[in-house]
Amino acid sequence: SWTVEAKIPVDILGFDRITAYQRWKLSFCRYDRNRNPEACVLSSTSPLSEVDFHRIHEWSDILTF
Repeated sequence: SWTVEAKIPVDILGFDRITAYQRWKLSFCRYDRNRNPEACVLSSTSPLSEVDFHRIHEWSDILTF
């Protein structure tokens, strides 16, 4: 298993500040690759149905606070 802690400066998102109770789509992912491309493992905080972190419609909903 793995965990992630992320701090994202709001200015790089184009906001002055984030208000409470905004709903966002978010996913943190990582690939474990080796010499065998068929053995690629995707670990994700979202329940992705395929090994593809670009599946934004499957990212988890989060609520700001």
